[in-house]
Amino acid sequence: MVSEQKFKRRRLSEIKIARQLEQDTVSLYPGFRVLLELFPPLHQNKQLLYLNVRAKLIAFPSGGFCGNYQWGIKKVFDTLLNKVVEPSTAKYPKTVNIIGPTTDTFYCPSDIAELKRLLDILDLKVHTFLSVNTDVNKIRTMANAALKIVIACPYDYTLGLVSFIKEQWGLKTDLVVFLVKPETYNAVNVIKKLGVSRILIEPENDELETLFKNKRFDVIFGNYHQLKIAEDIPIKYHVAFPSFDYINVYDGTPFVGFRGTAYLTQQLGNSINHYVEVIG
Repeated sequence: MVSEQKFKRRRLSEIKIARQLEQDTVSLYPGFRVLLELFPPLHQNKQLLYLNVRAKLIAFPSGGFCGNYQWGIKKVFDTLLNKVVEPSTAKYPKTVNIIGPTTDTFYCPSDIAELKRLLDILDLKVHTFLSVNTDVNKIRTMANAALKIVIACPYDYTLGLVSFIKEQWGLKTDLVVFLVKPETYNAVNVIKKLGVSRILIEPENDELETLFKNKRFDVIFGNYHQLKIAEDIPIKYHVAFPSFDYINVYDGTPFVGFRGTAYLTQQLGNSINHYVEVIG
């Protein structure tokens, strides 16, 4: 374990390095911070570094163990928007920026494909997804897009899934777990209005394990850790990060849109056929 004083010193050192590079330099990956720590001379000769990488480098505080993963993602987004995006020079009609999903958002390939398909029906084209399958030029020209859609992950996914279960399947959600406190205004009350019996925010795994053993649940939508401890729940769906044991690269199994509705309903129907006892 790292002592609190050492942890604070390390954090201050990270902030100092980030500030030194902030004016004219960002790597899009936290590994650049590690590179600077291993090779201190690098940030002492920025011109040489620019020549080597042939790119503009931008520094951002990665957070270390100071916060949850969403804090780091937010800092990267803030840095990209403030340091890379340029003022609008011309509007691209019928184009959309989608901000929020990242490569570790569960079912990202499929959901992106479905969102693009639905927007195409409306004669709208995606300018860029921040930050999935995009490039520097598209990020630089984001301000030229006519519209933007912001998805507050994972809250919007949770809200959509709970609404879907109630409206499409006519079922009640007994428990919603937020591993990270949602920042969306009035988030908990909005979820409660959908009839959710209980909402847990940032619970420990021990608390969830006890709850799963003492109360009957028939279906769970969760991540790797939650599914691991939900031994007695018959129907399990892997829908959240982390997903260490799950490969998800095919783009034909979305959770969103019309195809997401069909896919999820198909999955539930097939699962019930294997666990008919949940109907009783």
